[in-house]
Amino acid sequence: MTVYIDNSQHPLIIDSGAHCSIVGKNYLHNHFPNWEKKLLQTKAKNSKGSSGKKTSIGTIIKGIIIPHRKGNIRLNPEFVVLDDSHIQGFLLGTDYQRMYGIDICNSNNRHITIDVGRPYPPILRRPPYPAILETSKEIEKHINELLDIDIIRKIVHNEIVEITTPAIITLHDDKSRLFVDFRALNSYTKAYRYPMPRISHALDKLEKAKYITKMDCMKVFHQNGVKPNSTKLLRIICHVGIYEYTRIPFGIKNAPAHFQRMMDTIFQEEILEVWMVVYIDDISIYSETWEDHMQYIDIVLSKCTPINLKISLKKCNFGQQELLALGNKVSSLSLSIDQNKVAAVLQNPVPKNIKKM
Repeated sequence: MTVYIDNSQHPLIIDSGAHCSIVGKNYLHNHFPNWEKKLLQTKAKNSKGSSGKKTSIGTIIKGIIIPHRKGNIRLNPEFVVLDDSHIQGFLLGTDYQRMYGIDICNSNNRHITIDVGRPYPPILRRPPYPAILETSKEIEKHINELLDIDIIRKIVHNEIVEITTPAIITLHDDKSRLFVDFRALNSYTKAYRYPMPRISHALDKLEKAKYITKMDCMKVFHQNGVKPNSTKLLRIICHVGIYEYTRIPFGIKNAPAHFQRMMDTIFQEEILEVWMVVYIDDISIYSETWEDHMQYIDIVLSKCTPINLKISLKKCNFGQQELLALGNKVSSLSLSIDQNKVAAVLQNPVPKNIKKM
């Protein structure tokens, strides 16, 4: 693909087999006259590649802009400079790719506990909802997808089942979604007390920023596990059987508070330094200067990698001066409501009598 580096176009290769990002010394010499002044010196060492041993002479940080129809993607990777590489351009390895993985990560000791007390009330033992043929096929498709990535497991014939919650299909933007009706379970679940951030306070901080980056955690609740003694409470029932969630499903009580506390713990220093806002799975980074902004993005991504916290690249907006964040349109000049949120109200005709009012 073609990307922009220092206001000029350059080829970029994304290599899922490379453990680091690299660029050749000859390519830098031909396209970046003063590149040696920005070279970060490291001890020269040999690495084995497909065409033999390669010698690295240091590293260099280059800001790259990837054109995207929904907003350019800005990254600031560190490239290993190879003395004898013949690559014509830059190669982006898995050191940056793994931060934007498309799979569901293996959670590292991030498990939720669900407590409903004993004995279990009869309302928690619910039968499956009836489903027409078309809906049944969609349920089967979603169940198989969740099984493939180990979000759920099938309950076998000799397991005792005390709690079941029905699963149904809902439509959103012409796409089907598996929806589990956890209302009964939630009504008996003991509340997990944790303060959630006030959106108005977060927006006040973003409004004063010149550069804003928004990141979105991928399938946020599925990135956290469930304690073994709580999975039996998350059993869903449908026409193809009974299944048990091993990761946190969407729609259960305490999931937002659990994830918010985890994020506040991980990014405690960054939040206290007042350049980052976290609201459940939405990460907002803001700064007055571009140099600080690039540094802040690297800090956040470097913390996401060791804990296997996946970021959804298609939902990211990097280094913008105006964007939608937390349901509002934010820029350094103004703060306004997202017009898509109020379109239905604005398009309604003006009421002409008390009844319509």
